[in-house]
Amino acid sequence: DPDDDQVAQPRIVHEQLPSRWEPAPRVAAVREAFEEAGLLLARRSHQADMVSLDEPEAARLIDGLHPETGGDRSSTPSWRELIDSGSANMGQLCVAEDLVLQVDRLMPLSRWTTPLGANRRYDTRFYVALAPPRQVALHDDVELVSTRWVAPAQALAEAAAGTITMIFPTVVTMHWLNRFTTATEALVALDGRDDPTSVTPDLITEGKRLVIRLPVGSRFDAETAAPLD
Repeated sequence: DPDDDQVAQPRIVHEQLPSRWEPAPRVAAVREAFEEAGLLLARRSHQADMVSLDEPEAARLIDGLHPETGGDRSSTPSWRELIDSGSANMGQLCVAEDLVLQVDRLMPLSRWTTPLGANRRYDTRFYVALAPPRQVALHDDVELVSTRWVAPAQALAEAAAGTITMIFPTVVTMHWLNRFTTATEALVALDGRDDPTSVTPDLITEGKRLVIRLPVGSRFDAETAAPLD
């Protein structure tokens, strides 16, 4: 929690956040994107734009390369590897690399909690943000094993065909994103939104069909995740 870390606190752009927005989950979201996808929503303290991973001095953030070695692989782990392993945290990264986390770029979309009776429990927030320019997404080969950009409609079609697997909250998120033609349109739709309250789906039976019902009334087939309304 940035409010509990006096060293990290100045390195997180949360003084611009509405008071109703929680900074801690946003820091966790920035960390996850960096660990798993290699995208870092941060800027140098003296710059306005997000850090470019094309910068020579930025090489050690992702792949452990050091300019002074002529681009050779360093025996020192990258910051991404250190954070992924739990050997370092985001506050240490920001202080060492003169970074400020751009948590204000994360627009709140939804917060999901597990239905009662489920074996696995979760409380997960979903945010929408533009991918940082001059950065290339790359999976970590641990939690993520492949990387590609795909439109929401294509992701939904592949999930329906069984080509890929998506959990239900992701399916609902893809349906929401599919309403827009650009990422900017989606961000505009979220402008001014408060941090969302929890969405806890209900599992109900309609005839012989198992249905997932959301608090807003939307219904989905529990087997295929296809919308029923």
